[in-house]
Amino acid sequence: MKQAKIISRVFGISAIALLCAMCSVVSYEYAVLLWAGKSFQTSAPPWVAFFLAIPFAAAIAVCLVLHLIFKKKARQKQLAIHRDL
Repeated sequence: MKQAKIISRVFGISAIALLCAMCSVVSYEYAVLLWAGKSFQTSAPPWVAFFLAIPFAAAIAVCLVLHLIFKKKARQKQLAIHRDL
């Protein structure tokens, strides 16, 4: 029972950490591309930085799905223990 609950929490915390990392990386790259475009006339527009969010979004989705699966397993085990009492 505890193992599924702990794993569920780990994946939930991982999803939150990935969300924060995604915001940081995308905003930094957007600012760099915006500055480079104004200063050096680079060819890449700043909105290209949002493509970096795609792998982060996929990883966040995987973490959330695993979080929900393990949370459901922990809940089922907890209910089974209470039924046995």
